[in-house]
Amino acid sequence: RPITQPETYRRALFSLGQIGLGAAAFALLIAGWTATLVLAITPLVVPLLIGLRMGVGLLAAAEARLARSLLGVDVRPRVSTPSVGFWNRGFNVLKDGAFWKQQAHLLMAWPLALLILAPVSWAVELASLPVWYSGVDSADVFGFLEIDSFAETIPVAALGLALLVGIAHLLGPWARLNSWLARRLLAGDGQVIVRSPAERRAL
Repeated sequence: RPITQPETYRRALFSLGQIGLGAAAFALLIAGWTATLVLAITPLVVPLLIGLRMGVGLLAAAEARLARSLLGVDVRPRVSTPSVGFWNRGFNVLKDGAFWKQQAHLLMAWPLALLILAPVSWAVELASLPVWYSGVDSADVFGFLEIDSFAETIPVAALGLALLVGIAHLLGPWARLNSWLARRLLAGDGQVIVRSPAERRAL
C-alpha cells in the first residue's frame, strides 16, 4: 500500500526539491549562456565558462544529494572540469561530457517534477473541497461545478482521494525513472553505481 509507505512521501519531497532546483537551473542556464554567447569573442568568455561550469556542477551536486537522501541513488557528480592553464580551463569545459549531461538533467528536473506535483495539487484541491467550498461562490468552484451544499462536496472529495491513491502508486515508476536518469547523467567519471537497500525496495 504505497499511501502508507514512507518511501512515497520521500518521493514526493524529491519532486518538491526538483521544482526548486529546476527553476534555479533554468535561470542560471539562460543567464549564463546568454552572457557567454554575447562575450564569446572576448577573453571574458573564459571566466564565464568556468563560472557556468561551477554553477552547473553545484546544482547537479544538489540534485545528486536529493537523489541519495530521498531515492537511495548514490551518485556523486563532478563540480568542475579538471584542466591546467587559463585558456584550457575555459575551453575544456565545452569538451567535458559531464557538463552537458548535468545540464540535461537540470533541464529535465522541472518538467518531471511537474508530472507529479500538478496532479497532486489538483487532487488535494478536490479532496479538501468540503473544507473550503463555503468560502467561495458556488459558480466559482473550479469554474464549472455547482456546489451548494456539504453533501454535494462528498463525491468530489472521494474523487480527489482516489486520485491521490492512484498518484501514490505511480510514484514508484516515476521514482525509478528519476533514479535511472540520475545514474546516467549525474554519476561521476568511473563511479560504480551500487543500488542501496532503499532503491532495491523501490524496484
